[in-house]
Amino acid sequence: MKLKLSAAKLKTLTVPEGKSGEYVWDTSLPGFGVYVGKTAKTFLVQFTTRAGEEKRHKIGRSDVLSYDAARQEAIRILGEVQNRLRQTVPQDEQQGPRILDHEPASRPRRPVSEQRPD
Repeated sequence: MKLKLSAAKLKTLTVPEGKSGEYVWDTSLPGFGVYVGKTAKTFLVQFTTRAGEEKRHKIGRSDVLSYDAARQEAIRILGEVQNRLRQTVPQDEQQGPRILDHEPASRPRRPVSEQRPD
């Protein structure tokens, strides 16, 4: 399913009856989405490798990470993937926004109390 995601919209998403979960993709940021499961909602990014394979990278659960923080992380990851492409393919051989595989950098986790304003 595709729609314009927001913090408010995220709260209303539920699993369709008869399914164990569903991917919901943001129309305003291609590659950013959320997997809505029965017990949790997980933010993720999806991109295509140069070999044509689709890859997904989990960003974090919505009960630990805010929508805005997850969206900013998705922008960072997708930007990093694009930068890797520019560094490995000569300028004259680039044909649009093809994306390389991304190995997520490890990042320290902050306590939940520091991630969500009350």
